[in-house]
Amino acid sequence: MNSKKGRWNTVPGVDENGLAEVIGFVLFMSLIVIILSLYAIYEVPAQGRDGEILHMNNIKDRFIEYKISLDSLWNNEKRGIRLSTNLGLGTGGVNTATGFVIPILKPVSSSGELSLCSGEGAETMTINWTGTSSPLKFTMGDITFTSRNNYWIQQTYYYQNGGVFLKQGNGGTTIKASPRIYVNNIYPSDNYVNFSCTAIKIVGNQKITGSGPVRLGSRLKENISHYGNGEIQDNVTITINASDRSTADMWCHLFCESIETVPPSWYNISLNESENQAVLDVWGGNDGVYMDLTYVEYAATIQSVVI
Repeated sequence: MNSKKGRWNTVPGVDENGLAEVIGFVLFMSLIVIILSLYAIYEVPAQGRDGEILHMNNIKDRFIEYKISLDSLWNNEKRGIRLSTNLGLGTGGVNTATGFVIPILKPVSSSGELSLCSGEGAETMTINWTGTSSPLKFTMGDITFTSRNNYWIQQTYYYQNGGVFLKQGNGGTTIKASPRIYVNNIYPSDNYVNFSCTAIKIVGNQKITGSGPVRLGSRLKENISHYGNGEIQDNVTITINASDRSTADMWCHLFCESIETVPPSWYNISLNESENQAVLDVWGGNDGVYMDLTYVEYAATIQSVVI
């Protein structure tokens, strides 16, 4: 009976060893799918985030280098000399498979936008001083990089009036490199303050969007003007018409950082919230304000770089 029962439990044509191999293969493939899924969910975004952070730090460094280069031109009055720098708009990742790389296991390349704006809607600066009938009023213009990140927070770096600034999400605007604006009283025994400022206008209206490299070129124009002529002024006022409240706040902080060893009774910093205006008003002591004001213009262009 036992031998008969054994024959009754055996299904003709079925190899139990082969069935076990199929089940093992399916389990092995399931394990591979789980590992690849975890890699795509956790590791790929981490790689993409690291790449975008590195790219944004590179953008910051490029803007600061650009500021230093332009400062050297106006400081030495090198008219007509053209400077250029290259910026990568994206991280340079790939969206399609290359070689044996599976697309979903590679971070998606980020992109960005580089723009020049000196026309309608751009922020303005007005500098007024005692005795002048023609205050210096101009559109500052800006050079702006706006990120289009896939894994990291969105950031906007821009160069304006000799400074480098960062806008980040809803966190407001911060200063990365300050423009040349300062007020000081070097010798406390003196009854006047020194006011020094370089007002810079960027001329150009262009925009390029993508992920490849672009070239940013700039040239110091002939428009270099000096005001003050060593004369003492009773009063000097800077007014910034900003695009939003956070930028106006940033300019107020910048004005505060620009003042050194000056009695609080010799100046005033105010914010006009309704007009998004930041105002620095300096009158000094009984001897007034020694003004050193320079105005310069740069012509800027951007173009794609063919690799």
